[in-house]
Amino acid sequence: MNSFCSRAIAYVQVVEAGVIKSGEHDSEDTHGACIQDLGNGLGIAYLVEDNNGYVFIKEQHLRAERWTLATLHQSAMSNLKQRIDRTFGLHDSAPLYGVFADMRFVASSMLLDDLWDSELSNCVNNGFIIAIPRRDALAFCDSQSEAGIALLREVISRDISHTSELISTSLYRRQNMRWVEIKTDIEELKVLELGVAKFQAWAIDRAESFREICKEHKQIDLSYELESVRWTDDYINYLRKLGNDNLIGMLWQLIGCFLGECLRRNLGGKWIKHYGSPGIRLENGNIAFPWTKVVKQFQNEPESGDSILGFYTMNLAMNPRSLSKTAQRLLSIYEAHPDYSIFIPTTTDGELQWARVKQIEDGWVSLDDNYASQFAVNVKVSMQLHRIQSFYACNSYGELKEAEGISDILAALLPFGVHRQFAPVNIIKTSLAVSALVNGVKFLNINFAKSKFTQDGETRYVIVLRNISKEKIRVLRFGSYILKDKLWKLKSATGNFSSDFQFREEYGGRAEWLEPEEQVSYSGNTEEPVVLWAYHCETEGGDKFIAGKILREVPVEELASPR
Repeated sequence: MNSFCSRAIAYVQVVEAGVIKSGEHDSEDTHGACIQDLGNGLGIAYLVEDNNGYVFIKEQHLRAERWTLATLHQSAMSNLKQRIDRTFGLHDSAPLYGVFADMRFVASSMLLDDLWDSELSNCVNNGFIIAIPRRDALAFCDSQSEAGIALLREVISRDISHTSELISTSLYRRQNMRWVEIKTDIEELKVLELGVAKFQAWAIDRAESFREICKEHKQIDLSYELESVRWTDDYINYLRKLGNDNLIGMLWQLIGCFLGECLRRNLGGKWIKHYGSPGIRLENGNIAFPWTKVVKQFQNEPESGDSILGFYTMNLAMNPRSLSKTAQRLLSIYEAHPDYSIFIPTTTDGELQWARVKQIEDGWVSLDDNYASQFAVNVKVSMQLHRIQSFYACNSYGELKEAEGISDILAALLPFGVHRQFAPVNIIKTSLAVSALVNGVKFLNINFAKSKFTQDGETRYVIVLRNISKEKIRVLRFGSYILKDKLWKLKSATGNFSSDFQFREEYGGRAEWLEPEEQVSYSGNTEEPVVLWAYHCETEGGDKFIAGKILREVPVEELASPR
């Protein structure tokens, strides 16, 4: 029978003066625990799982079984390797990588020399730098990757509010088979997080100001899409020829923010300041500088090639999006049936309506001129094909031939002749009973954490999803619900759920599937009076389920669904 000490597993801990310093455990549990100090603010403790949880190996255990610390360490490291090997996985989001394994020991995998010096060595060219903000989180990148290191700092910053779970706010660089600490002051990170949020809010406000100016003075209702960038490109050339330096001085920053927002909304990413220069950090880690491109176009002749339109389309081409099944079906119908009239939902001044498709080309969907005229002359309203989730198509006789993703909200806006051709079973319901969430707790763990920071006076929340099942899971659609007449109803400006594409954009998951124990999060949520977030999912085995959680507690009687 194995002895107590032989069951120990090596366990990374924050140490100070040879003593465990952690909010995870009571001091009584850790007092006298055997520690091997690593000299970088961390140490190795030794943990044994018993019927009451986990117990630290202490000097008294070594004496009772006549073990030495060296023997304990060798055995515990072997046990850690076996535990990690059984569950190890790598989440590749280059330039950032994430390790997932047995949740309690993910951070401890930093102790396995062979893992870093052999098995993972092909992931980097210049050595490793890692972050271990939580017990169940370890992220790493190439030590010379500026984009990767910035993302590591964001990972730490995002987890600051989870103080009781926080291991370390430092980064660690691997040098000569040792981890060297690079301190990142927690208060500095708090300021960084708040500064990024404030700067992004400011940039969005500037972009909206440009749209308002164009609407008031040019009668142009700009969207954040390709045709509006095309119009703005022409407008810059017009202003250059006009030579009004005062007007250019007033508008160039607003145009830079508008261009950046077009990139951010269509490619994903966030506003940052890179050595003082405003930019958009895209999902692949690259940084685009819209302000710089606007200035160059104002300064140089058109023949120079400095064009915000070229800049925008180049970034779109370099970051192609694969099409969802809905978008693929729409494109197939458009190409196979030129006689069909195809309609998609869109909004004008916040009003939801159906609009006829005029053309689909190069991944963009242009709408009928009659609809475009509601915005302005010479502006063709268009949107990216991969973002379309709903459509219907009729033949020349008005007969409904194809439809996809029609919610009850959108169905209510259909022309009468089309609406009566829909079978109710084909309409997606946007109301939800809480009882529908019961099965989801077996697959997804959902947590809401209140951030210590505010954005424009609004409380911010972090939503964290973890796959707690043994199967891969993917989110098919998701959305927030508000309580109306004792029933949860979808809150959506588009009349439909957010898509699987939007889920990966907002929650930081590049892969289609969430692996077992994989965790993703979204930190842009703001406080609502009462809101339920729900995720419609399926397992790799084909089981469908809905997982959700109420953001704020409400009286139980309000949650009861009407009979």
